[in-house]
Amino acid sequence: MFELCSKKIKKTMKDSWEKKAQEDPYRFIDSSKEKWDKKDYYNKGEKEAFNHVILFLKEKTLAQPILKKMKVLEIGCGTGRLSVALAKHFAFVDGIDISEKMIEIAQKDNKDIPNLKFYVNNGLDLSYFSNNTYDFIFSFLVFQHIPRKSIVFSYLKEIYRVLKPGGFMKIQVRGYPPHLPLGLASWRYRSFDSFFVALSEIRRIPFLRIPFLKVKKYDATYGTFFKKEELEKVVKKIGYSDVVAFYDKKNPKYLWVSGKK
Repeated sequence: MFELCSKKIKKTMKDSWEKKAQEDPYRFIDSSKEKWDKKDYYNKGEKEAFNHVILFLKEKTLAQPILKKMKVLEIGCGTGRLSVALAKHFAFVDGIDISEKMIEIAQKDNKDIPNLKFYVNNGLDLSYFSNNTYDFIFSFLVFQHIPRKSIVFSYLKEIYRVLKPGGFMKIQVRGYPPHLPLGLASWRYRSFDSFFVALSEIRRIPFLRIPFLKVKKYDATYGTFFKKEELEKVVKKIGYSDVVAFYDKKNPKYLWVSGKK
């Protein structure tokens, strides 16, 4: 049943991202601009790679000479915006994405970088890669589009399998329900595998609260979300050590989790 469901979800996710890649790949990867200049697009990727990866690994006392020996995997690389930036710091970087068109663009945009390769992935696991392959695995703005918690859990297990002993992962997921405004109402919510339920308490007049129930299915754009404690518990159960989950200071909708094998 899970396998059949996953195949349907895989097709939905793949079709969605192939369409986005055909329409405007840079904008759908980073929607902070309506139209990206190619140079600015990749320059922003360098800043994000430094802030989210290089500083993180330096906090783990991994100096530049150590980074230069490490092999890295980026999950959901899109056109390679972050992968190309990471390739400047690491020995080798692999980028994977569910969209064939995104990978085609990534290969074209970054064809002259010898320590960087891109692969089309099935969007469900890391079965293409062997055990104990990577020193570091990273993903940003990807898992928040996956419409099933069970698939995210599967990925976290796969990441653990593919990491070398002592290797690190850092993954971003959605930390707040999609479609709900931050700070405009007092939301009480719960996330299930394929949908969430939220109850608001909206004050119309003093001392009077009107409840409002919202039920929403996840899709390939607005994917599943997690609470910090839930994510930490799952990651620790898989076997990771040094587990930390935290909300992004600049955007509380982003929830990060890191761990060591």
